[in-house]
Amino acid sequence: MPDAPRTGPTVGVEEEYHLVDPETMQLLALPALSRQADERAFGARLHPEMLTSQLEAASEICADLDDVRRAVAAMRAEAAEAAAAHGASLLATSTHPTATLDQIDVAERERYVRLLDRHASLVTQLNLCGAHVHVAIPDLETAVAVMNQARRYLPVLAALTGSSPFHEGADTGFGSIRLARLALWPQGGLPPWLPSAQAFRSVVAQLVGTGIVDEQSEILWELRPSARTCKGLSRVIVSADTAE
Repeated sequence: MPDAPRTGPTVGVEEEYHLVDPETMQLLALPALSRQADERAFGARLHPEMLTSQLEAASEICADLDDVRRAVAAMRAEAAEAAAAHGASLLATSTHPTATLDQIDVAERERYVRLLDRHASLVTQLNLCGAHVHVAIPDLETAVAVMNQARRYLPVLAALTGSSPFHEGADTGFGSIRLARLALWPQGGLPPWLPSAQAFRSVVAQLVGTGIVDEQSEILWELRPSARTCKGLSRVIVSADTAE
């Protein structure tokens, strides 16, 4: 008898990495690698990020934690191989501890040009990487309700995952300077409590209407409904510091 199909929530994982010199661990800007990732030259799991010194890896949809473990191991191996092809290694931490902001290079993509025009120095001070977990939810109404209940756990998650105490060679005094920097963005930080899916849509409409974002996908809350759906399901994104 064949196994019964698995049902229930599905999960996806994204991780962002700094690209560094394998010997000196200094930050490397690699626009050629960024372009290749944008063209899917390394396969479906690897993607470019906002900076040319960054690379993103994303898992396929996973049905359980065993699937997640296999997918994350595979995407990390693929990311390391792609970096090595350009003479680089991966640094899986939310900030590069010594790199200065004048070393970062924003990728030449339309979305990032718009961000620079709108948010100026907030963009050029964003030498940060994160990890994102996507969890499937039946519908947006349920997704907002789950988000409201999960907000209370975000400080604990930040304490468990914090991996960015250093920035530009200095001890910032934060366990996660990434959280502090993202909170400066008008669409960043902790999500508000929202009574309904309609209230969430209203907040998105206000952010778009006032020119803070062009679309829902630009909202940077540490916990947020995804702007995309998968097979009719909503998704909630949980964001945290990157760390191996």
